[in-house]
Amino acid sequence: MAADAVALPDLADRWRHHGDLGVAALPTVTLHEHAAGEGWRWRTQQVPDAIAADRDAIARIGAEPGSAVVLAHGVGAGGDRPLEVAIERVARVGGVVRLMAELPAGYVGAPVFGVQADGEGRPGLRCLGLVLPARDGGHPLATFDRIRAAVDAS
Repeated sequence: MAADAVALPDLADRWRHHGDLGVAALPTVTLHEHAAGEGWRWRTQQVPDAIAADRDAIARIGAEPGSAVVLAHGVGAGGDRPLEVAIERVARVGGVVRLMAELPAGYVGAPVFGVQADGEGRPGLRCLGLVLPARDGGHPLATFDRIRAAVDAS
């Protein structure tokens, strides 16, 4: 059974903060080493390159709203965190890629998938980025192209 907390000295200091993006990243090597020492393992799910939106996919997002799917752990009664799906609109407003509506508690940090056609016109999902706190009636996104560049540089 999992413990309520994982005691790792200086874990808070290991986060790499990218304030200009509104996100922080935690290298998982320490978590995996701790788990191996305890006889268990973490299960992580990375966004593979085939799904992650690259710079060109992000650049194609214009002022005309397109479809987006948000996968989040909402905040339920009693503190449970059910998986929820929101179908929203995403557009570029004033140079910022954003969701066009405010979302419920628990959605900040959730991945956003945009529906975009590939080179042959077939629709597909691409992970556009992560939901940031609401502003001006919607949520700006920390786009995946900028997140990847920041993580690669750190």
